[in-house]
Amino acid sequence: MITTANLEKYRNGDFLQFVNNVLELLPQTTADQLNIGIQRTALQTAAESFNNAYMPYTGSDITPEIQALDAQRDNAVIGIKMILEAWQYHFDPVTKNNAFALLDILNRFGERIYKLRYQLETATINSIVAEWEEKHSDKISQLQLADWVNELKTSNQNFNNKYIARTVQLLEVETGVLATARTASTEAYRTLKQHIEAHALLTPNAEYDQLMAKLSSLVNQYNLAVTKYSSTEESGGEDQKPESSETPS
Repeated sequence: MITTANLEKYRNGDFLQFVNNVLELLPQTTADQLNIGIQRTALQTAAESFNNAYMPYTGSDITPEIQALDAQRDNAVIGIKMILEAWQYHFDPVTKNNAFALLDILNRFGERIYKLRYQLETATINSIVAEWEEKHSDKISQLQLADWVNELKTSNQNFNNKYIARTVQLLEVETGVLATARTASTEAYRTLKQHIEAHALLTPNAEYDQLMAKLSSLVNQYNLAVTKYSSTEESGGEDQKPESSETPS
């Protein structure tokens, strides 16, 4: 018997790669010799349809806009922080104290806000701006930071709007044609699996045993990867922003 694959738990990219790996382990000529050529062809056809549906899902046209807006708000965070750090040494006591107060709030949320995963950074900036505007508007005015704070607030809101738009866009793909193509691929794989097991039972052959062993090994690797998903998601997962060498350490 072939180990059961937890296909429903595989992410779309992993699911596609799994199916492709199955096809690689079972060349068409071998499948024909083992009397499972029809099932192998059906899986390949389904996999090609899934791949065609998956490509738009991975290449949203909104992604470049999201990355640009993220860089814009990152620059605002960094710029404000550098100004406040400089004004800690200002000769005027009022300016110095106001800078200390605003910087203390900023640092309370972490030293590298611009490195947080996308939506955590969005929430963090919202909290910072809200506290500054509600309790320290006089300090912002005295330090002439209104334009900077407005830039941070606006770029963060624009980022969030685009992020939500992309989420909706991808959801429409994922629950539409992509979901249909994935279901077809899942059914095709399970049909192939059933035929392999049936032939191995009714007409014992070392080639069936070897094939089942290879597929079971493959399944075990993917099932193990699934168990690591939760920890990846907690640390950011696909929401993690790409690394940049331009931001200060």
